[in-house]
Amino acid sequence: MTDYNKIFKKLGAVQKGHFILTSGNHSDTYVQCARILENPKVTAKLAKELIKPWNDQGIDIVVGPALGGIILSYELARPLSRRNSGWQRKGIGLRHKIKAMYLERVDGKLALRRGFMVPAGSKVIVAEDVITTGGSVKEVIDVIEQQGAKVLGIISLVDRRPAEPQPPAEAGDKLRPDYFGEKDNQIFGIKYNSIIQVNPPIYPPDNCPLCKKGIPTEKPGSRGLK
Repeated sequence: MTDYNKIFKKLGAVQKGHFILTSGNHSDTYVQCARILENPKVTAKLAKELIKPWNDQGIDIVVGPALGGIILSYELARPLSRRNSGWQRKGIGLRHKIKAMYLERVDGKLALRRGFMVPAGSKVIVAEDVITTGGSVKEVIDVIEQQGAKVLGIISLVDRRPAEPQPPAEAGDKLRPDYFGEKDNQIFGIKYNSIIQVNPPIYPPDNCPLCKKGIPTEKPGSRGLK
């Protein structure tokens, strides 16, 4: 059995420090999936494993938010395309065309651009590199459902939802849980699959023990980049 946690650590994806997450919360652990996605063979292997539960579901589109979902969406669509394609003497004849696309932020909101279209009735997988609060994934789901399509699955390399609400750092502080949905194999009532689970502590920015210790912050995510 493959030890995926070992692969992530070996490739330097699991990092320690004081990080500002996409959600705005803080943590001492960050999983930099770019260190995984920069390795085509590794990414292809992980994608093939992740997509297995949907191999025979007639998926039409795999879509994710930029930047984290771009490469993963493409790699997840590839094994599905192979299963549903037929080679002809001249070119490639696809019996079932599967597309990979991504959403970008326009005025702060995720939107379909570059001519990407999601036809009504399409069966869709939503892909993201890391899921913590699920905010970006929920935005993608909302956009897809507005097109009249159906989201059949959610996939991420890393599930880093806290195992339980994080306790307040000091007595009297208000509990601010940072998790959502079901913890097993569903998110927002939709079937979910990931390669590894990482459950480090997550702190609200106004009650972060790392800040109180004066540890410098890093913001490695792509949200807010110009």
